Amino acid sequence: MMFLSHIATSTPIEPRNDSGVLINFPHTSSRDIEQIVVNVLLDVENARKILTSTFHIKWAMEVVGHSFSLPIEEHQIIKGAIQIYERWLMGTQVPEAFRELENFFYREIFGHMSLIFAPRRDIPQNLVEKHIEVCKSVISIYQKMVTERSELLTTETWEYLLNVLLGITDSILANEGTTTEPQLTTILTPFILRLLFDLWLRSESKNIEMWERFKKLASNWKHRKETMLQWSSTIYGLTNRVLNIIYGPSEGDQVVMIVLPPPPNTTFQPITINLDNERVIFSWMRIIHLLGNPNGCTNPQIFRQAMTGIRDCVGLFLKVGGSPERSQETKVLVDHPDGNSILKVFGEWLFEAVSTNHNGFEEGIAIAYSTLCDIFSSFQKTPFKDCYLSRFYQYVINSLDNFSNSGRSVCSIFTHTSTIFSTRLSGVYMLIPIYISVMKQILSVKTPKFQISVPLDLLRKSCITICSSLISVPNQLSNLELIHVPAKTDIIPAKDFLSLKKDLNRLIVDGFSFEEDPFNAQLLLWTMSSILYENENELQDLPSSVISSIQQFICNPSDYQCNWPIYVFVVAFDVLHSLVPLSEKIHKSSNQILPGMVFSFSKHICQLITNPTRLTQEETDTKVCGLFEVIGDFLVNSQWIYEYPSIINEIFIAIETCIQEPSIDKKKKKTMQSEVISDSAFMLFNHLLRSVGNFPLPIGPTRLSTLVDETQIIQKFNLSHDDLVQKTRYFVHDDSRIVALFECPPETEDEEPYTIIIIRDLTGRYAWKVRFRILPINFQRPNPNTIERHSWEGDPRSPSYIQAKKYSTYAKTENSIAFQTLPLDDFLASDNQVQLDLVSIIMVNQDEIEEVYISSEEEISKKLSLIRTERPSHRKNEYQFNLSRLFFSTVGFLQAEHVLSVNALESSERCWKDISNFDNMPERYQFTSGIVYLHPGQNRINDKKEIYNNTHGSQDYENFIEEIGWKINLEKHKGYKGELSKEIVKEAPYYATFQSEIVFHIATEIQDINNKMELFEKDSVVIVWCDDPRPFNPQIIRLKGNVVFFVLIPLHSSFVLVRVFNFSGRNILHGPLCDGIIVRRPILAPLVRLSALNAAKELANGKGLLINPYLKRKEKLHEIIQQFKLRQSVDNLYTSIFLPVQFKKD
Repeated sequence: MMFLSHIATSTPIEPRNDSGVLINFPHTSSRDIEQIVVNVLLDVENARKILTSTFHIKWAMEVVGHSFSLPIEEHQIIKGAIQIYERWLMGTQVPEAFRELENFFYREIFGHMSLIFAPRRDIPQNLVEKHIEVCKSVISIYQKMVTERSELLTTETWEYLLNVLLGITDSILANEGTTTEPQLTTILTPFILRLLFDLWLRSESKNIEMWERFKKLASNWKHRKETMLQWSSTIYGLTNRVLNIIYGPSEGDQVVMIVLPPPPNTTFQPITINLDNERVIFSWMRIIHLLGNPNGCTNPQIFRQAMTGIRDCVGLFLKVGGSPERSQETKVLVDHPDGNSILKVFGEWLFEAVSTNHNGFEEGIAIAYSTLCDIFSSFQKTPFKDCYLSRFYQYVINSLDNFSNSGRSVCSIFTHTSTIFSTRLSGVYMLIPIYISVMKQILSVKTPKFQISVPLDLLRKSCITICSSLISVPNQLSNLELIHVPAKTDIIPAKDFLSLKKDLNRLIVDGFSFEEDPFNAQLLLWTMSSILYENENELQDLPSSVISSIQQFICNPSDYQCNWPIYVFVVAFDVLHSLVPLSEKIHKSSNQILPGMVFSFSKHICQLITNPTRLTQEETDTKVCGLFEVIGDFLVNSQWIYEYPSIINEIFIAIETCIQEPSIDKKKKKTMQSEVISDSAFMLFNHLLRSVGNFPLPIGPTRLSTLVDETQIIQKFNLSHDDLVQKTRYFVHDDSRIVALFECPPETEDEEPYTIIIIRDLTGRYAWKVRFRILPINFQRPNPNTIERHSWEGDPRSPSYIQAKKYSTYAKTENSIAFQTLPLDDFLASDNQVQLDLVSIIMVNQDEIEEVYISSEEEISKKLSLIRTERPSHRKNEYQFNLSRLFFSTVGFLQAEHVLSVNALESSERCWKDISNFDNMPERYQFTSGIVYLHPGQNRINDKKEIYNNTHGSQDYENFIEEIGWKINLEKHKGYKGELSKEIVKEAPYYATFQSEIVFHIATEIQDINNKMELFEKDSVVIVWCDDPRPFNPQIIRLKGNVVFFVLIPLHSSFVLVRVFNFSGRNILHGPLCDGIIVRRPILAPLVRLSALNAAKELANGKGLLINPYLKRKEKLHEIIQQFKLRQSVDNLYTSIFLPVQFKKD
């Protein structure tokens, strides 16, 4: 028999009677003959001269072929024989007669070389290695012959070769116990399997009998892990090619490519096979079922490999349509096949796998669970059949119900169903109670009490994502009855969906207390923010739990037994900022929450400064500044602080602690003060004094500063430039603010002149209108049309009018004490009597004369001339800064003790331009975000311009645009416009908080495509409303500057699924919306705009572009003051305010 004997027992090949003449020769005789013949034929010229006919070749091959059965000790002869056959097979230096029966000789050689694989007994280790070496050489020749010269092989030769390889493979794999060379079997198995599968596919055989033989023999090889690995790799390569055939060039591979992990110290090149479409699909189905049901594997590791192979193939199907980069030519993305089709191929094996409970097979069962969960969690255009869906639910419930004994499966279920509740599967909400019950065993403990097979942080992350997809369900479904499934697990006793809310919220808050992973901590922080928005109308004790947890985390991070990176604290601060719009409702739910938080933060700031911790200076700066910003944000946006004077005092203590100069006393304890912290403290100080109770302004939140400026004054009073110069004075006060005073003429004839004061500092621009008041506040000026201004006659109110009356010469008062009791002699001496008498006579005469004169009243009225005191009028001061000087002096700026802090500012064109530029500097963080709409079906279109050219959206989308912000008129709006103008679009949504403002670019409202694309390329954050439920890939719309995408996918009339795609590569999450969360539509817009704001801010920070506007303004203000402040003496300052201004032009 001139081929391996096992071939005859396992294949139809039978030995011929006219061959094998040397089999019965004595060993030494046959060896000598073989050595002589091999050595002669190795000489090419000898072979050409000797082998001149097919008969000669047959005779020589009897000898050469038999040498393959020699003991391995004769490996040199064997190598010679291999060399001869390789030449002949590859057509180099082949005898001329060989070509006459070429395929016959090929078959003979294939059979002869199989003899090398016959087991050798009792051979030393060094010879085992030689045996392996020559076997590998033969395998290489088989491979080389088929890959390079397969076109020469007839169908008969192909089938002969395949049968030879089947026999060899079966000999090695199925009968390994009969050989004393286990090492040979172990090493050769992957090589011979790789060769067999490769050549079988290349043969393009559709011979059913051959395939059935292959299947029958291969079923006996399942005990070898290499068999299952080869099978897995082969069906994976074939599946990829099938996808390409079915779905086009954007999917799969254009050739069958089999990539097999090589054995140690070996390199396997990928196998590439070109097959026509029909043979690919035929071979694919045949290979899938080649080994039969993988659940028949008795080895856990091989069973695991089988489930892995199935999982990988299913994964290929589920990824269809997910690579827009490969669909540039077609511009259309295809949909992956529906789950029913996938389950028809692999479902029975997977369901049988998860239904088993064999000890030691847990890993393979868990992989089967993960595969099923992936299928049922994927988008489906066609609903799953009830027979599949009910079995899936039952097996999931069974596994979760027995979580303590099926830890691996539980881990697979949670990590692969994180999106299960967004799939719209029929009846999926029946899983919620048991999900929550088991998630308690994961999130509400430090370490689960069951065995886990995945990293704990990954398991917890999946549970958090599931929780976030459920937070809106209780409120939406409310009193709808909840159907419980039979289970042994202590499932939460919820009668309806609303009663799930408390357990779900508690699970999220408790989960944060036990979290140790930074990424998961961020997820939980943002999810806590979302549940407050979800329940804002029924907060009850929820804010207390959430805010106290965050407060404890910030102030006592050591309680969480984790060295948290500083960016997690940044996210905690962002979460608190996101709750500011709810501050009034939070304070109403409990009036101790926010005051307690602010008090605790103020104390913590002092501790961070005065008691240095392990934090670096940079980390301390970040944390202290974050605390100050949170305090400022809550105080500016609410009024409750007035009720807590002790907290106000504590805040100012914290501010004072941070702005004190660091002590140079070496004996004093080192503090963590820095310029950054001092600036932040000053900023809070200014905001407290100027903005608490004053935000938003009466004109709305679009401005923090007054709209009044020099331009408006010029327009209002129609002033010339020279008039404005003379009526204006700029001063610097305390090197920290610019004070401008404008002398304004009265606006009507009856009004007084007044002064407009504009104060510019780090926080903004403030204007005051000041009049000098003399009359009482409630004084009302008489109507000038009813008063004769210059005629006082007849006016009884006038003190200058005197009405004449008649009087007697003197009053005769007989009862007068003076005349009755005082003798005249007591007053006058006797020697003056003569003089007294004379005076009396004159007095009587005078009285008579006056009486006669006065008696004529008419005559008096004609001749009496009234002399009035002139009423002084207000002098019109020719100097145009008079009133402003009066104000400046009255408030004390010109007093001796304060004048040193006041300097005049140069009046020049350059100075005014710099002040104007200073006014244009942002007072808040400013961002933009784009909003794009996708019609149904556009999720599969890989054409950016077509999508961006949409001019309208669904009604739900239009409602969302109305809710995302306040519409501003680009022509009239005086604030931040986000690079928009009235020429680009008439209106745009705008939103602002005390610290930030954002403008949204709406793709459907901007008509010019060039403007649209240019704007959107600058938007780092893009919001996508996708009315196509199929999986979204942001690459179909992504432009150069786009980094973060918030994709809103309506699930039905109530819920919206949010997918988040982040290409920044950073670990910071941008909430409140995190990937996979499901929210109700009433709270969608507030959460989206907060998320867009936070994302834009963090992305700018990551690029080093986020600089606090306060610090920018500080730098510019300092520059203006240093450049234009006049260094005058005090007397020159006093003198200058009485003199006209000398204006400097450029």
